[in-house]
Amino acid sequence: MRGYKVSIGTLAACLFSAVVLAGDPGDEQESLSRLPGVSGADSQLQRGAANMIWILEGISIARQGNDVQTCVLEERRIINTEVLKLPKRPGKSPWVEKWTVDRCGELVYYSIKFTPTPKTGGTEFNVSLMDEE
Repeated sequence: MRGYKVSIGTLAACLFSAVVLAGDPGDEQESLSRLPGVSGADSQLQRGAANMIWILEGISIARQGNDVQTCVLEERRIINTEVLKLPKRPGKSPWVEKWTVDRCGELVYYSIKFTPTPKTGGTEFNVSLMDEE
């Protein structure tokens, strides 16, 4: 496993960018919008998963350092969502999706496992970068 050093300032900037890109949660129009493609997640859950992707994307920028001209976070977009594995019992069992991010012309893919938590209400998710399409 390879370790990376990321400064607190860089991480804070990434978190700030993720919140800004996600929009104002109080904005009714924004909260009703959905990402392109087909997802089993509602808009609020999509927003949470998208925020995690933006944090990971921000960390990828930080890893590249100042020596490399990078595609800034604000230029990256989620261009597709698709369900890879349907839940065995909708609302009660996990499902897996693949989300595609356009990094200024380079496509990268994230796997997101959504796990409903009926006892506590809501859904947990785990986001990871996929090695390839």
